[in-house]
Amino acid sequence: MKYQQKQEAQVEAKVQAIVKQCLKVKIDEQEEEKKVQCFPPDSYSFMALNSPCNAVFWFGFMVFCLQMILLVCLVISATNNEHKIGTLGEVDNPDAELNGFGSNLAKIIPSDDSALVRATQITALLAFFILADSSLEDIVLAVKIFPSSFSCESIDNQSQWLVLVSSLLRLIQGLLATITAVLVVVTSSDPMDIVLNFTAVNFISHLDNQAFDLIKMGRWGSNLREKAKEVEATPLPHFSIKKNKVAWYHWTIGVVAVMTFIFLSFIIGFQASDDYWNTTLLKIGRAHV
Repeated sequence: MKYQQKQEAQVEAKVQAIVKQCLKVKIDEQEEEKKVQCFPPDSYSFMALNSPCNAVFWFGFMVFCLQMILLVCLVISATNNEHKIGTLGEVDNPDAELNGFGSNLAKIIPSDDSALVRATQITALLAFFILADSSLEDIVLAVKIFPSSFSCESIDNQSQWLVLVSSLLRLIQGLLATITAVLVVVTSSDPMDIVLNFTAVNFISHLDNQAFDLIKMGRWGSNLREKAKEVEATPLPHFSIKKNKVAWYHWTIGVVAVMTFIFLSFIIGFQASDDYWNTTLLKIGRAHV
């Protein structure tokens, strides 16, 4: 009887401890939601807080243009099949000569990959989404800051349009960087190329943060340094504040990750299929006279 009472007391103590822990987590989340959310420290925030009449707006736009040019160059490099053509003018993937969507993929994607390459591809994409880098962070921030409503007041409406433009440019850059990262994964046949190209994409996506850090250190003059301090001290407007930040983060990353792995599975399915992307090996022997 005493042993049973002791067990019940232990179970009750564990239940109370779990309830207290849940209450503590809920209180922490509520306190986190009450904290003042300021603009993110990057060059896109310059465009959100300054009109086109201000030079700092165009500085942020210049960084965006540099990122887009570099990413487009990487996309062209990944989809250019000239380096995949052999010495006799043949393409690695035999379906490249056919018509249709599959032939377009066959022109830039190898007909088959080794187990090491596939393991590197899957691991790289898992790391890309689980340990989100600047590319995915830009997508999340764009969705988070995107205006949820528009006001008829002139001043508020102007700031909403600036935040809208900034969010759209941030989203375009983040999506293009993610697409580029996926392309360099599926088009590369060397694990070293996959890792190096991933590093290059992350470097390009981080340029907006690097530009902000340089301005904050005063490398571009005291006026721009004050603008950087203003960004860090300016709270997000009411139309850009989203509740459940963790849920927004998980949903945004999850949607992009699901679409990416569906595409990767589609590619691996073509490569493993017996009906598509089959390269016929020819054995050339020496004739005996």
